[in-house]
Amino acid sequence: MKTLKSYKRTKIIETDVAIVGGGLSGIVVALSCASNGLRTLLIEKYGFPGGLITNAFGYPLRIFNVQKDFSELFMSEDFERIEYPIFSTVIRYLLKNEAISQKLIPDPLRISASIIPLDFEKFKFTLLELLLDFKVEILFHSSFVRAKLRGKTVKSIFVLGKEGLIEIFARYFVDATGNCVVFKSIDESLTKKLDADVRYNFILTGCDFSKIDERIVCEKVEVGDITYHAYVVSRDGERFAIYELPLKNHCVVFGLSRNGFSPEDIFSVSEAEEELQLKVYSLIEYLKQFKPFENARVSTFPAQIYFTEGRKLNGLYSLTVDDVLNGKNFDDEIAVTKVSVIGDKIFPCLLSPDKKFDSAILRFPLSSFLTDVKNLVAVGRNADVSDDLKFILYSFPFVMKTSENIGRVISFAFKNNLNLTDFKTKAKFDLT
Repeated sequence: MKTLKSYKRTKIIETDVAIVGGGLSGIVVALSCASNGLRTLLIEKYGFPGGLITNAFGYPLRIFNVQKDFSELFMSEDFERIEYPIFSTVIRYLLKNEAISQKLIPDPLRISASIIPLDFEKFKFTLLELLLDFKVEILFHSSFVRAKLRGKTVKSIFVLGKEGLIEIFARYFVDATGNCVVFKSIDESLTKKLDADVRYNFILTGCDFSKIDERIVCEKVEVGDITYHAYVVSRDGERFAIYELPLKNHCVVFGLSRNGFSPEDIFSVSEAEEELQLKVYSLIEYLKQFKPFENARVSTFPAQIYFTEGRKLNGLYSLTVDDVLNGKNFDDEIAVTKVSVIGDKIFPCLLSPDKKFDSAILRFPLSSFLTDVKNLVAVGRNADVSDDLKFILYSFPFVMKTSENIGRVISFAFKNNLNLTDFKTKAKFDLT
């Protein structure tokens, strides 16, 4: 990373790839680019990586495939054959640091085929360790301001950090904000606005999962010598899912929600957060009547409220349920994954499809991420897909593998002096 001298007050940074958003998608793209020798800068508005997973407890991490053990996710002579080395490396780091369990756990509430209980703090620091080991430069506490264009190419972006305004020059840029912030700053027509609902997840401690209370739905599964618990709590017509964490006596509660929320309106955000925090304490008092939660208290509030995207990329193609079920083939395919999921609409707080996708093959077109901007691409929740597929496409392996492939695309484009829009053609590119 080269810092250029500037006689203006604005600090200037030059790099090969600049990624706005330090969530899981942005991190995997960064690792993928850095592993291919590109100077890579990750920009995150909070002081730690992880995005909605670590700052809003976007949990549980969902698995929609037939794997029963993490060994099936790794590279080997019989499986994957270094197809997704970054994905495999991330899993290995998480296991090494005990941020996630050794085995996939069947979801007791049957929302997903399986889940990954995680230690949020260990997860957070594992991601930081990965970024440092891969020599990714990081700008924490830095918020995106705007992009500067030259024709159809992003020349630079401005971010506001602790040192003031910073202008970042790069060959390629990645919008991993989850809300199309970079694309919207260029041209609002590149995005489309959606209705947004706010969610509020939080962590409880002081729970005793060995206690049984017949008045509350408790589901549990046996995984080896471990018994894993999850609960369903109903109150005033709302239902909440409560999942046990690997930390002793800890669980995460998710499902508190409010409609009519605008992520772009700071007063709406503040009002929603205040209202939901009051609901949290009211819910805890209600939970205390049940034996497992008699001594429960708040352990951690999220750094931000969790909201469904207020905007998403107005891409050139939208992946639909019919495309998946009909096995449509895409010429510009870059990611393929097999999923198995029963989409039961159990909780109103969850996005799940109406139909059952049983070992379906999802082909994810690169053009879904592209616009006419030559050196800017979106990853993660920005992708333009139909609403009934969002629940599937946010699955842990799929997000990581797709993001790794986007990093490979950027690296290939960098080494061959290509624009990202060149990938819209039907030509086959060897990305290996």
